[in-house]
Amino acid sequence: MTADSPAVVEPVAIVLPWYGPDTSGGAETHARQLAGALLAAGVPVEVWTTTARDARSPTEPYYPSGWSDVDGVRVQRFAATIGDLPRIARRDPRRFNLHLFAHHELNLLRSLAGSDSLLEALDRERTSRQWVFFLYAFPTSFFGAAIAAERGFLIPCLHDEPYARYDTSRFLLGHVAHVLANSAPEAALIKQLAGIDGERCSVVGEGIDLTARGDGASFRRAYNLAGPLVYFTGRRDFTKNFPVLMEYTQEYWARHGHAFTLLVSGPGPLHVPSALRPWIVDLGFV
Repeated sequence: MTADSPAVVEPVAIVLPWYGPDTSGGAETHARQLAGALLAAGVPVEVWTTTARDARSPTEPYYPSGWSDVDGVRVQRFAATIGDLPRIARRDPRRFNLHLFAHHELNLLRSLAGSDSLLEALDRERTSRQWVFFLYAFPTSFFGAAIAAERGFLIPCLHDEPYARYDTSRFLLGHVAHVLANSAPEAALIKQLAGIDGERCSVVGEGIDLTARGDGASFRRAYNLAGPLVYFTGRRDFTKNFPVLMEYTQEYWARHGHAFTLLVSGPGPLHVPSALRPWIVDLGFV
């Protein structure tokens, strides 16, 4: 390549359990925005994922397998698997240092959605791309990053929870080529857990589309809202502690009266006691 030749941009493959136009979730939205931004910047980008839709149906086929196009991004889908360690790890456990980890930590990897065929395809093509793995707890990241080695980057979407302190999580954070944090507090936690410095962990943030100015008065009129509001957004299930929110809200109202209206948005059904429904407004998936 001469001094006047354009730089060759290496392909980037984003890897995560779920991806697609009907797929909900914060990390999944982040991945779509990142893929779109890379595409707009002229970076050859593709996504490797499963045929399942999202965390509500983690392994049930929803999208067709093989290659497709989502908003101009090439997406390759593989069958989802769950219930055991990946085939590639069972064949060669020492390659993935499985002897270092407690049984309950490996059980977490068994219990989350992954893909045997995705990891095996990644192993065949591991030197052909740079790999960006989303979500630290999932087998697609733990085993995929080990396969990708120095070509692997991790966007962990990590917060302070018990799983983050597992040795499997610390090992992944400490051995991936580079960790890309969404915020400075997340980066500080990553460095603390994994014992790595700023050379191995960077705050890159994430793109957020902001409405310059909202209209609170119109929103209140549309939903007939008065008084203080508390807003929850996310899946209405135990993984987001939604039942705990319901318990705390009910207890607060029992002690202090209905001092606020609870607004709820996100995917999934809303199961609340009928006595509480007058003070809970379901905005649906927004």
